Amino acid sequence: MRPEHRSCWNTLMRREFCGPSAGGITGRRGGCSISLRAARAEENFVIIDTTDPANHRVIGEMDRYTVPMLLHENAIYMHEAQQYQVEKLDFDACKAFIRRVDVGYYTDANLNVTLSLLDKEKEEEQDGGLTALGEIRVSTLVTMFKKIRLDTHETLGFGHVRLPETEMHTTAMWWTLPDTLEARFESDTLKNGMMGVANLLRIVAPLSLMCAPQDIAIVYQVKSPLTDKPTLLLYDNIPGGIGLAQKAYAMRKLLLEQALQVVRDCACRQGCPGCVGPVGEIGEDGKATAIALLEALTE
Repeated sequence: MRPEHRSCWNTLMRREFCGPSAGGITGRRGGCSISLRAARAEENFVIIDTTDPANHRVIGEMDRYTVPMLLHENAIYMHEAQQYQVEKLDFDACKAFIRRVDVGYYTDANLNVTLSLLDKEKEEEQDGGLTALGEIRVSTLVTMFKKIRLDTHETLGFGHVRLPETEMHTTAMWWTLPDTLEARFESDTLKNGMMGVANLLRIVAPLSLMCAPQDIAIVYQVKSPLTDKPTLLLYDNIPGGIGLAQKAYAMRKLLLEQALQVVRDCACRQGCPGCVGPVGEIGEDGKATAIALLEALTE
């Protein structure tokens, strides 16, 4: 360290701006539990605008795991409020070629996700239920897409997507429902309630974990291949994970308590986008079932 910098450094240390109690350079607060080293993504895809044949230009990039959903051939891609159609996707060269268009529809890809357990690091049993932390493999495959009208949202047509399956290893934590709790509900009712709980966790988890909503994925499975039981699962939506699932595991009960508080405070009768989701998605019994599940899991 240069002599002219030493006095400043000593002052900072004395005032604890950088000491352990301050959570600064040597501290352990805030985002220090999140590993940025693990956030290295594979090579991104380059998005090339070919509207002007004489002047191709790069207008953006996209990570490999999002490309099959948004940049498959014939997809409508939005950039700066302008519609573009994907003319060609060179998966091997990591390039997508798009052309400016003006159409009255958007595209929505159908994503099939398969989860498999690689390793279980921790688990805790309580009242027949189980919470666990481990490593999983997320396999995703896009097989088709829909064209949906902008104003009426009616389906105008379908198209096939022929892209390879992508795999991602990441970290996950999950809640398994006790057998006694599962037995209280019919299969469809249980599904609606778990969907409502998953929607609530998508609201509260990013706030508690201090991350963007797209950094994590939350799914529900009435019969999970990981546990063979009804399971709610939260995983890092980043290859290798960056510590969000570990953080969620440490505050697993708090997340459920916060979700229960949100749904109790909401004035809607049977569900809305601000809590468990709209009635058309979760059914008329979804909100009541979600409350019952959360109350049982937080006792």
